[in-house]
Amino acid sequence: MRRFMFLAQLFLGLFFTNLAVGAICVTGEQIFLPGALEDSIPLTTAQIRKISMIIDTVDKQTKVEFDDAFEKWKEDWLSNPITVFSSDTHDAMNLPTYAVLKNMGAKILPLVVGKLTDETNFVALVLYDDLQKNPTLKISYDDPKQEGWLLEGEQSRSRRTVKLWLAAQDK
Repeated sequence: MRRFMFLAQLFLGLFFTNLAVGAICVTGEQIFLPGALEDSIPLTTAQIRKISMIIDTVDKQTKVEFDDAFEKWKEDWLSNPITVFSSDTHDAMNLPTYAVLKNMGAKILPLVVGKLTDETNFVALVLYDDLQKNPTLKISYDDPKQEGWLLEGEQSRSRRTVKLWLAAQDK
C-alpha cells in the first residue's frame, strides 16, 4: 500500500495563502499538489542555437578558463561532503572551486546559461544568481509573482531562468 504525506495549508500557510491540501507519494511520484507549478517544456532547437550563437561571442580564452573551472567545480560539488550530503544547492558556493568562477565576473553569464541547458547542471543556478545583477533576470521566490512555483524542482527553475535570460537578449 502506498504511503502518503499530506501537505496541509496550516503547514505552508505561514508563507502562502490559498494553498490547498495536496498529496505526494513517498516514492516521489506526484499525485496532485494544487499550486505547484513546473516548467516541463524543454528548450527548443532555436533557443539552444541562439544560446550557442551568444556563447560564440565570448572570447576563446574566457571559454577555455571557464570550462576548466566549471568542470573542477562540478567534480567538487559531486564529490565533496559539503554538497553531497546537502539538499541546499547554495552549499556549492562554499567550495573553493566556486570562487574561481565567481571571480571571472558577469562576462561568463552566457557560458553559465549554456551549462544550465543541461539539467544535470542545475546547481549552477547559484552561480547565475550570484553573477546576475539585474533582479528582473532572476527567479526569486521572494517575488509574490513566483508564489505558485515554490515547490518546483531546481531543474524547472533552471529552464525558466534560461528562457528568461534568452528573452532579455532580444530586447
